[in-house]
Amino acid sequence: MDSSVAGERNPQAHTAKVDGRKIKCETLADAIALKIAEHAATAGKLDLLEELTPEHLSKIARKYGFDAIADAIEALH
Repeated sequence: MDSSVAGERNPQAHTAKVDGRKIKCETLADAIALKIAEHAATAGKLDLLEELTPEHLSKIARKYGFDAIADAIEALH
């Protein structure tokens, strides 16, 4: 599976699609937090926060065929 991560990086990509709307956030951390908040609220639990380690994120990216994303995470870590 191909990924846009392999082709180009956009440090200004701080847009999150939440509740059907595209939200331009001030920082990447805000965009990620907003998506996590949406997923946590939808799932009705917060235990997913314990799984947000670089190692786990890389493992999950590979599990679903996003090797370029996993490689990028591993390179950052």
